[in-house]
Amino acid sequence: MKSTLLVTALISCADAFVFRPTPSSLLTRPDRVATSLGAAPSGSNEPGVDALLDEMLEAAPYDIPGIVSRSIKLVSNPSFFMAIAARADKEKSDEKKDQLNNLANSVVSCLEVIVQRTEEKVDTSAELLQEVLKSAAEDDGEFLVPLAPDKRQALRESMRDALEADAQALDESFLSTVNAYMKKCQDDGLTGMVPLLQAVLQTYASIVLASDVNVDVEAEAESAAGLLDKLLASDPAGWGALAAHELAKPSSPCGSADDLLSEVQARIETVVLGAGAGTYAQRVQAEFLRELMDKIKGDQGNVVVE
Repeated sequence: MKSTLLVTALISCADAFVFRPTPSSLLTRPDRVATSLGAAPSGSNEPGVDALLDEMLEAAPYDIPGIVSRSIKLVSNPSFFMAIAARADKEKSDEKKDQLNNLANSVVSCLEVIVQRTEEKVDTSAELLQEVLKSAAEDDGEFLVPLAPDKRQALRESMRDALEADAQALDESFLSTVNAYMKKCQDDGLTGMVPLLQAVLQTYASIVLASDVNVDVEAEAESAAGLLDKLLASDPAGWGALAAHELAKPSSPCGSADDLLSEVQARIETVVLGAGAGTYAQRVQAEFLRELMDKIKGDQGNVVVE
């Protein structure tokens, strides 16, 4: 049938939009590589695809773009269009066949817009990443890793300024761009750049997780929450020493290591509940806090003294 052939032909077009997330980031441990967010569903008879088709067929035309954006993993896979073609084959009504054909065209149009906007956003994120990296460079434009304290602070201020200018600056697109750069560096053997990109992810996590982004790392912490903010704003290499120093003070207002761990756990729970499931933001923040918790616990559940 003409409509079926047209719908089927759109499958090849949709293949360009298959959602393929890049691997998870590395933070303070170069050997830690998490699995990807998951490949797009395959197969033309997935229950999720059938339910989504039913929803789209009942929706008003102006609601389709929103449904496509919300269900990008399903609709960007050729199996979605195979499901449309299968339904069109079964339909006896020309009206229903036309409806399915029009739906397929509408979805492809939405995907084209999404891809265009995504490419524009990726370009913006790449430019921002280059700008924040420049802030950590030496006068000759080269990078010395690990970053010196003043360069790490410059990186932090650059990223904080970006957030103040645009609350969405350090979003999923930015984080995925950092991941893509990191993977490219690893694949090309540019291992010297990996610690620098790790520092970007660490700085991102430290900013968004802090209850006080303007915390003075030189000032004395007055609570477990205050100490956690100090740790977040400091170089991860010195977490153990800083925690040990603050908690060892007589009558420390920060309490015990258990108090500090409870504060870290509370932040982890906030991340799990507040950030989108499976997002780069959730995973980078949660990994950052877990590594901090591991550092505080040490091998025997005690604060590490370095």
